[in-house]
Formats: sequence, C-alpha cells, structure tokens
Amino acid sequence: MIIFTIIERFKINIFHVLIINYAIAFPLGLLLNKGTASFKGLAIIQAPWFYFPILVGVCMISIFFVICIYTFRFF
Repeated sequence: MIIFTIIERFKINIFHVLIINYAIAFPLGLLLNKGTASFKGLAIIQAPWFYFPILVGVCMISIFFVICIYTFRFF
C-alpha cells in the first residue's frame, strides 16, 4: 500500500512502474541465478519453451495492472 500511495501522490503512470519493475527483475534474475540457467544470447529464442515465459510475463503485467486500477478505484 505504501507504493500505491507514492504512485498516487506523484501521479506516476502505473503501466510505466510495472514495465520498469520487470526491466529490473529480468537482468537481476539472470545475475543471481548462480549458474542454474544459461543465457546464450539469441540462441535462447530457438528454445522450444521460449514463447511460454513471454506469455506468462504479459499475463502477469496485465493482471498487476488490473489489480492496481481496482486498488486505486476502491480504496
């Protein structure tokens, strides 16, 4: 709720906050994985599982966006 208060007070675009969150979380996850996953540049695009994480990411951003809108509207 503190983040929502800051977003509302400074009139920050919710969608931008969510995109920045994922833009920071992705490289941080790659740095902190300690070798459990490999990132081989563009070769990852050819992996059979590549499109599923993209779909999951889009769904999560959409769901968090809807949650933020309803939180601001009803609380």
